[in-house]
Amino acid sequence: MVRLDTTKNGEARHLYLNETAYQALQLLPAHIDSERFFPFGPWQITMAFRRAAKRAGIEDFHLHDVRHTFASYQAMSGAQARGLQALLGHKDARMTMRHSHLTDAYLKAAVERVNLGSGVQTSAGDVKIGTYLAPGAEPKTTKLVSA
Repeated sequence: MVRLDTTKNGEARHLYLNETAYQALQLLPAHIDSERFFPFGPWQITMAFRRAAKRAGIEDFHLHDVRHTFASYQAMSGAQARGLQALLGHKDARMTMRHSHLTDAYLKAAVERVNLGSGVQTSAGDVKIGTYLAPGAEPKTTKLVSA
């Protein structure tokens, strides 16, 4: 965990790191002559990011886009809204919603998981077809025919 004493909203907060991030930070050289872990000003980081993106041939990619990417992947991997809000450090859930975006593939897969009206094979080899949404209504039963 990393503690951030200076944040945009003026309140200190904690960041949780996974093992990969922790190991990457351990590889960085220690800066004994500075009180800060990263002895850079905010614009120095932004400029370094811009130069790195340009060298990599990535166009129209900004440092803040990384936050959107993190939020989006967390949302699509099942992070609960309140947990995602805490991870991003947002006070307002609306800001979290603005940061997390769902891909078309994710939305299509979500729809595919809902399979109303499809056939369900019984142990007797019958196929029950129906949504099972109408109380007291029995779904049709059809025999499977082998080809």
